[in-house]
Amino acid sequence: MALEPLSVGVIGALLIVVGLILAFFGGTLVRTLMGIVGALIGGSLGYVGGTLLSTNLLLVIGLAVIGAVLGALFFSFILRLGVSLAVGLLAGAAVWTVIGGGSTDPVTSANLIAIVVVVLAFVLAYVLFKRLLGLFTALAGGLLVGLSIDYLGIRFGSLEPTIAGAIGLVIGVIVVIAGAVRQWRKG
Repeated sequence: MALEPLSVGVIGALLIVVGLILAFFGGTLVRTLMGIVGALIGGSLGYVGGTLLSTNLLLVIGLAVIGAVLGALFFSFILRLGVSLAVGLLAGAAVWTVIGGGSTDPVTSANLIAIVVVVLAFVLAYVLFKRLLGLFTALAGGLLVGLSIDYLGIRFGSLEPTIAGAIGLVIGVIVVIAGAVRQWRKG
């Protein structure tokens, strides 16, 4: 049972919205947004796992709901670990997409490089969590927008999804830095 085009469109659109919110307002809404991100990731993984295990629609939906609840709990209550994991996975996915992953062979240079990037980004995000939370959410939001646009196959003329994600990232970082400057001036 493959993903229906409507399912792909809905998941992609939701990820774009979450990515934009995360890029612009992530620092203040991080716990709620990470719960939503966790629910989307967990629900998607549960749905895909359910489709691989069975053709029974009730079982597939049940696994998707269980995955969404567990993902939401994991990402919102274990915030530091959840944010670090999300940053690591998004960085690895971005690198994997850019360097041309997609081979069915599990041991390729693209897969190995992406795994190294996931681990390094996870460790950096975990260690520097409090100092760079706003920048992490802007980065995660920009990457999420770019990867979602690529996932949906949307093209803006010659503007590639990676560039769209980078634009979202830069605008998100500007908003985060402007907010930090305002806070710093207040005292």
